[in-house]
Amino acid sequence: MFVLTMQPPPIRSMMKLLLDLPLGEVRARAVVRRVSPLKGMAVEFVSMSQEHRARLNKALLAMTA
Repeated sequence: MFVLTMQPPPIRSMMKLLLDLPLGEVRARAVVRRVSPLKGMAVEFVSMSQEHRARLNKALLAMTA
């Protein structure tokens, strides 16, 4: 996922994410994989509960429909 931020942390930084989606919040742990200075960062989800993963999948399906 790409996150817009003016000050992205360094590559390989671990972080906790909280996504506020219409279906409810999604909490996940992620690692920074790529950084675009003054633009943002690409993160890879590395840990998420099954409930939150299902919620994220439903939200992504709704966005692509």
